[in-house]
Amino acid sequence: MRAGNTLTLGEAELFVAWGGMSRIYIYVDTRTKDARLAFDVNLPPMRAESLSVGARFLDYASKVVR
Repeated sequence: MRAGNTLTLGEAELFVAWGGMSRIYIYVDTRTKDARLAFDVNLPPMRAESLSVGARFLDYASKVVR
């Protein structure tokens, strides 16, 4: 019996390339030294788990793998 859908989050630089669903990290602009929260999204494994992401959320992603 399946308990439910699971979203995987990671922080490794290659997490999305390895098949993870979303990578979350701190991006630091080297010119201004400003830091911000950033994330990448990998849609194929999310679809495999029947998870969906809104288009507006994807607009804020640094990288989207389709």
